[in-house]
Amino acid sequence: MPFYRLLSAPSVVGSSLNQTVIDLLRQSLGVTGIRGNGVGRGVSLRDAGLRRNRPGTVEVSRYCLDTVAYSQFKRREGRITRMLDRAEWIGVPLIGIGELCVGFAKGSRVEKNIEELDEFLALPVVETLPVDREIAELFGEMIESLRRRGRPLPVNAVWIAATCARAGATLLTWDAHFRWIPRVGTLVLDSDATS
Repeated sequence: MPFYRLLSAPSVVGSSLNQTVIDLLRQSLGVTGIRGNGVGRGVSLRDAGLRRNRPGTVEVSRYCLDTVAYSQFKRREGRITRMLDRAEWIGVPLIGIGELCVGFAKGSRVEKNIEELDEFLALPVVETLPVDREIAELFGEMIESLRRRGRPLPVNAVWIAATCARAGATLLTWDAHFRWIPRVGTLVLDSDATS
């Protein structure tokens, strides 16, 4: 039995993200907010199987995952599971996949972890996000902006942020340093929040 399930959820009208939506997400992390007018698909770890036309509202339905967010999802952390369950689109930057592979190589379940990652990446709502020229230019601008402000960050974090900015999605993470990166909407799901 696969550990992911596809579920239906209302989609969000438009794809732009503003600070008000981020603030609402931070306050509630329950799914309330902008009502969509269509049906999207998300992923879930629940045993509910397929459900159609689930009632409810969705705040944001386009997310990018960093390495820690994917790992927390795999651990069935409640907040990220609920958010991805309702997501219309989930982007996974190729740089983050590389970081995951490094972690897998250190462990004893290499093949199992890669198989589960491949299953996740094959879901219709999930898209692998490669680096292209536009992302490279965003990366350069972000690195220079951080340098000018005296805030150097891990290079892979900036690649992930640039990829997310190019996709126009909210970055889900547990790493607070992403807040310092310009031009990307970031939702830091720190350990102090309730699940």
